[in-house]
Amino acid sequence: MRAPARRDPAWLAGAGILAATATALSSGGCSVLFHVDDTQCATTQDCLVRGPAFASTVCQQGSCIPFEAGPGPGTDAGTDAGAEAGPEAGVDAAPACATFADCPMPGGTHPEVTCSPDTHTCLQLTTDECPFALGDYQYAKGIAPIVVGAFATFPANPTDHPSYRNYALAISEFTSETGIPAVAGNTNTLRMPVAVLCNDDTSQVSIAMNHLVDDVHVPAVVAALDSADLKVMFSNYGFQTNANLFVVNPFGADSTLTALARGQQFWHMLGTPNDMAPAYRALIPRIETYLRNTAPWSLGAAGTMRVATVTANATVLTDLAGAVATQPITWNNGGGQFSQTKTLSFDPETLSGSTLNGTPTTSIDVSTAVNDIIAFQPQVVISFASEEFVTLLQTLELQWTSGPPPLYVLSAYNADSTALLTWVGVGPESEQRRSRISGINFASTTQTRVLNAYLSRFLQAGNPVSAEGSENYYDAMYFAVDSLVGAASAASPGGPLTGTELGGGMLRLIAPAGTPYDMGPADMGNVFSTLDATNTNVSLTGALGSPVFNTQTGARVGEGDVYCVTITPPTDAGPPTTTFTPDVLRLSPSPDGGSPVLAGDASCAPGL
Repeated sequence: MRAPARRDPAWLAGAGILAATATALSSGGCSVLFHVDDTQCATTQDCLVRGPAFASTVCQQGSCIPFEAGPGPGTDAGTDAGAEAGPEAGVDAAPACATFADCPMPGGTHPEVTCSPDTHTCLQLTTDECPFALGDYQYAKGIAPIVVGAFATFPANPTDHPSYRNYALAISEFTSETGIPAVAGNTNTLRMPVAVLCNDDTSQVSIAMNHLVDDVHVPAVVAALDSADLKVMFSNYGFQTNANLFVVNPFGADSTLTALARGQQFWHMLGTPNDMAPAYRALIPRIETYLRNTAPWSLGAAGTMRVATVTANATVLTDLAGAVATQPITWNNGGGQFSQTKTLSFDPETLSGSTLNGTPTTSIDVSTAVNDIIAFQPQVVISFASEEFVTLLQTLELQWTSGPPPLYVLSAYNADSTALLTWVGVGPESEQRRSRISGINFASTTQTRVLNAYLSRFLQAGNPVSAEGSENYYDAMYFAVDSLVGAASAASPGGPLTGTELGGGMLRLIAPAGTPYDMGPADMGNVFSTLDATNTNVSLTGALGSPVFNTQTGARVGEGDVYCVTITPPTDAGPPTTTFTPDVLRLSPSPDGGSPVLAGDASCAPGL
């Protein structure tokens, strides 16, 4: 095994070590002490500066010894295999180490380093593309780390985004324990979970993945990426010979992602667009009833309800449009239905791009669709689009000059749009705008015990209420880390865990007949002890609910429901605010035994 190469000259300058050719010990790495007394080293650097003959040694109890001679940090004696002798000739090598204290702090803006317990070399954890390291990588509890990768959204203040906040909460809860049993074939050895967070910007994903795989050697990645980037990322790194990774997607899955399912190495915290289609079937009749009986539309019994859809060019969006079109949805007493072509009561519009593919909204032309919709004069406009639909909606509203404006049904991919909330606003026109908006998203769990406990801890950690509703990031990190535990006891000893083994670990977390436990600190020790035993499994309920997944596709089995926009009145603490309110209508069994119907309090959207 070659020591991880470091291409940053600042590393070597800070290390103060010789970048010379090192040779293997003539003894083949046997446990023979060098002839030094117990006072001749305080750190591993004291050994390394002596020259090439000491290149494969660490300082243990005051003596310079070969890697194989002593235990790895935070382990039982002799359980960690040592690194092979020295770096290759002419390769800039990371310093050898036994603990974090042996790793010199590099210069520059990324001081986050740690000691790898697998290679006994110092690792540079962070880079410009991956600027954050969460968790105890400094051996504060004397326990060596095990590092996973994660992608997050980095706005102007990255630590304010829900992805960062949820990853940080999950890792802090693992850190509060005394480590996790995540060493292959050795349940007595603990590791401390650490997450390296990388930018989800499309232009940086490949660079970030090279760092996570080649430099940090992560076995797992929580990949909060858009579908196009995620597909390329998993295809390139998920199950290749040199990068056998376990990947958890905090979002939903489209058909291109579920087609990549292999060896249980690729999982999705939310469902597929098919899961949401029944909610559309239940919503359209409610909207029609409202439009026929409510001014200013007042269609009456004989009026024609016209529906327009806007589908943007991203796989998950075309999947959603296709799934809804296959539902037996009709209006106008059966005269209106979804189709591929324009009719008297239906107008399907398309957009050439989508922000879900990394295309900026400024590069997506909405003018043709806007003109067609104005000419069609629909009472309902349905979004099978992402942020580009908000641009279309705003443009349409500015140009709509005659007749009552339409109701809008947003997609799951509009449910976090700050641009939409800004457009609704809190001014004189806000109520008229807000009352015409509803949307369909993946339903939150009805098993609120774990969700409420998570929300309580989330707020206690200093996070704002506005960041709630992002528990998919939290669950994704928990499944990634706990899969390490599930894999460890069943894996063969002697090497780092692989993505294939973590896939088996994930199956142990979602076993229908497994011992039921809750995600979070309260049951963490019980989960570990159950997974420590080779033949026992758990059923881990997260903030998203019960662990019901399609094990063939890796996607959660979900359900759709309705969300709306709410304007909260001003208080002594602050001005009015506009927010999305989830789960206002849920699917329930029909009284007459037919298709499910929507039930709940829809007062936030009169049209429902």
